[in-house]
Amino acid sequence: MKKLFILLFCFSNLSVFSQAPIRSLSEQAAEQAVREHLSRWLDDMKSPDKFEQLNAELNLPEKVKSNILKLIDTRYPSTIFLYTFPPQELKMPPSYTASTVAWSPDGKKIASGSGNNNTTIWDVKTGSPKWIFKKSSRKKSLAWSPDSRKLADISANNSIRIWDVETGKIIDILQEEYDVGGQPQAVSFSTMAFSPDGRRIAIGTSDGYINLINLKTKEQEHQFRASRNAVISIAWSPDGQNLAGGFFNGIVNIWNATTRAKEKTLSVDRPVTSMAWSSDGKCLAIGNINGEVTAWNIRTTRRKDLPAINKSRVNSVAWSPDNRIIFSGSDDGIISLWNIETRNTYVLRNPSNKITSLALSPDGKTIATAEDNNTIKLWMKTDYSDSDLKKALLMILITTKKINTFNITTQHLIPLYNSLSEEAKQYLEKTYNFPEQI
Repeated sequence: MKKLFILLFCFSNLSVFSQAPIRSLSEQAAEQAVREHLSRWLDDMKSPDKFEQLNAELNLPEKVKSNILKLIDTRYPSTIFLYTFPPQELKMPPSYTASTVAWSPDGKKIASGSGNNNTTIWDVKTGSPKWIFKKSSRKKSLAWSPDSRKLADISANNSIRIWDVETGKIIDILQEEYDVGGQPQAVSFSTMAFSPDGRRIAIGTSDGYINLINLKTKEQEHQFRASRNAVISIAWSPDGQNLAGGFFNGIVNIWNATTRAKEKTLSVDRPVTSMAWSSDGKCLAIGNINGEVTAWNIRTTRRKDLPAINKSRVNSVAWSPDNRIIFSGSDDGIISLWNIETRNTYVLRNPSNKITSLALSPDGKTIATAEDNNTIKLWMKTDYSDSDLKKALLMILITTKKINTFNITTQHLIPLYNSLSEEAKQYLEKTYNFPEQI
């Protein structure tokens, strides 16, 4: 039976998962790993009430309770993220190199760009490509319309193509010649983003302009300019009231999309590589070329530097739907997660390949990553309840004999097994051949 492995995120200063998943670790490293996981789950169990709640739930012997308390370390956070491992893979042809990935707002499709000038639309449910659009630019920019019916990409001849994703046909082409400084001239497009109402598209250029195009008239409504440096990233606030532009010189400007007035200027100190608004529009996450991620309160322009994890260029940032977690993908092959309330950090290491792009599904349950090979990976959050996972983890510790200090016998184990949900029982059966092995 094919095994299902569960990857538990470790802190950035832990290295248990840095080389391989648990199944290939040495016994000593595996023991270290499960200790870390149990510690994180029980980090606040020094509170008598909380520990007694867990004890009542598991009906643990007194000696076992004592041994568990020895594993508790309050340095670890009480929130933990679990994703299935290995991730699902969307395979592109061998000659392709994944350069960017973007979820449709309805969560049903994924668009990916490749280094061989193709844009692919994937059906998430089947994992199969629906369309492959030829002659795209190598530039890493794709934009979905809010209704998920259209996708914009940059063509090899430097025009913006807008595709109907149901028919696979081009419905609009925005040419490369727009008014620049009062004169029509060719410009090099670098990035773009649809407005939240779908009526306009903001297009960034390599010479520091952001052109606001009315999609009905195809006319340029306005041109924002605040730098002679290339526009690297564009992000609309969720309500469509503000437009943020991130530049290669480390400056982020925020304009009022209605009055066109520049309202804020943020200095990131390093070339900006990616930006994302929180869903409430109060904060902006910014990644830079040095591997740093910062979170900004837009009203106060107060900056929060998140703990360093990445050692190289951050290519993408994203927010969880509840605005508590910031995700990033970077050149060093690391998916990083920050809890901005507690400043706790988690990492999912993928050191064999550079992560060229990362996107979070609209429901926040799946991370999509593009890598510098021909693979798109989907890291899916598990549906097991926290209570079930605590119980299952204890059973894993016992049945695999990774920790022999619990002194729990089969008579303690079987009632614990019987209290699990069917999902958790199936997990133990598939992964550890339990209860047959005892």
